[in-house]
Amino acid sequence: MNITDKKVAEINATVAEYIGTEETQCQCEKCQNMCKTAPCLCTPFDVINLIEKGYKDSFIPTVWAAGLQVGLPVIDMVQLKYEHGKCVMFKDGKCSINEHKPLEGRLADCKKSSAEDYNGKTPAVTVAMMWTSPVFNLLINDIFKKII
Repeated sequence: MNITDKKVAEINATVAEYIGTEETQCQCEKCQNMCKTAPCLCTPFDVINLIEKGYKDSFIPTVWAAGLQVGLPVIDMVQLKYEHGKCVMFKDGKCSINEHKPLEGRLADCKKSSAEDYNGKTPAVTVAMMWTSPVFNLLINDIFKKII
């Protein structure tokens, strides 16, 4: 499956509008610390796009359990690796794939700290839930085949 940058940008814009925010390009210390805490959650489209750009070895199958705190299920997904205390894409104090940064990283805003700041839907939860949508089953199965 070929996912173009334009298609990913369209999907990202739709999700940003859904949660009531815009993409950010902030690189302040607080934003950089987010990259050190955990990698940005990738949508299935982010993963395919980055695999097609040669970053396959940067991903790992994983589960997202952060949503358990708010009653969401544990979600199987493929995400960027976290190594040596930071996202594998965080190099020289910034995101090395900034022009292809995963959706959560594009929407995360150091000035917003709760779901209320995002129309009740945080970027992380919104991205994670995309991995549970039956609409994306074929794409998600393809991703797992490519990674495993």
